[in-house]
Amino acid sequence: MEMIDESTEAPRRGGRKPCRVCKKKHQGVYEREPGSGEWHVRVFHLGRVVRRKVGPHGVALKVHAKWRVEIAEGRFLPKQVAATDELLVPAFAAYFDRRDDLDASWKSVAKWWREAPELRGKTVRDLTADDVEAARKRLVAAGRAPSTWNGRHSLLHAFYEDYEDRRRRKRPHTPPVPNPVRGTRLTEENQRTRYLTDDEEARLREALPDPVDWTIVQLALHSALRRGNAFGLRWTTDVNLASRVVRGWSRKGRKKLLRERWVPVNDDLLAALRALPSRGRSEWLFPNVRGTGPLDAKKWYVRVFKPALERAGIEDFHFHDLRHTAATRLRARGVPVEDIAVVLGHADDRMAQRYAHMAPGRLHDVMQKLCRTDTGTDTGRNGGEETATTESENAVAAGTK
Repeated sequence: MEMIDESTEAPRRGGRKPCRVCKKKHQGVYEREPGSGEWHVRVFHLGRVVRRKVGPHGVALKVHAKWRVEIAEGRFLPKQVAATDELLVPAFAAYFDRRDDLDASWKSVAKWWREAPELRGKTVRDLTADDVEAARKRLVAAGRAPSTWNGRHSLLHAFYEDYEDRRRRKRPHTPPVPNPVRGTRLTEENQRTRYLTDDEEARLREALPDPVDWTIVQLALHSALRRGNAFGLRWTTDVNLASRVVRGWSRKGRKKLLRERWVPVNDDLLAALRALPSRGRSEWLFPNVRGTGPLDAKKWYVRVFKPALERAGIEDFHFHDLRHTAATRLRARGVPVEDIAVVLGHADDRMAQRYAHMAPGRLHDVMQKLCRTDTGTDTGRNGGEETATTESENAVAAGTK
């Protein structure tokens, strides 16, 4: 028997006719089609009408009486899920499928929530803040950074906000669904600036003999694109070799709005892109083996990139550090932080400030202009050679020369 939620229909009041079977006036037991012999039961529960087709008249009377007792005792439908309380995992999966504005990098986040034991078997309303906190602790125990949790937090938070918005529009009479994710976002203090040295780059080049694999690394080194962005590039829409630009995009911030930018292509990257075998043959810069879509970024990282790092003897290095390397090298060559922020696709230069220390000589020259008399001291070098002192020692030395 199927339980039907007739939320928008008001109960019948007054004017009830006597039952054609027992000649009594019933409230909540009726025939939808008079004379059909199919009797229905209807009760009010939690502000909505719950109906069920039962069958014979006598059975309908018994079911109706049983329901009224269960409602009075607070145990009505103990093993069934109300129509407004969907199972959480299927509802979340349906929401993610509707989000056509999310790129491929969010698939792993959605998969993590679908497989989370804290969500298994629960309805949308059943998930509590304690369940969310347990999921957060499990992720932190695995050694993941606060930003990793915030990414997962934002997707589940957006799901609950969307679910509540749809409830208000379609089922305004039902109780609101609280958002258990609210207030669980962590403060990010990620100051990782690991970058690739020239020697490490040479060793990594030897460990990646396949030209296509090395082109992926070059693309990250010379364009500062994120991994999902780099693997999702298309020849037709994202690359213009004539204008020497590639399209970068990101979804950052609370609203997760798509931000696009066109990154200039230098000579080294231009030569590498022109040599790709997929040019003129595939829609994607880096197609998979079957040519049906882009190369799987996660599988490539696990099967190709990480083994290459091990062969090259490079430790504590991630693919995203190639992006740090590009920004670090730009700053070391005197590129202003504001320009680096534009290249990286940051909304402001706050994140790019982590690379400010890579040009101490230039910054010392800028601060020297605050002096009443410009001494013309080259504070970043000593006798034409770079000093081995720390930044604080350089500052002290600059004041004593």
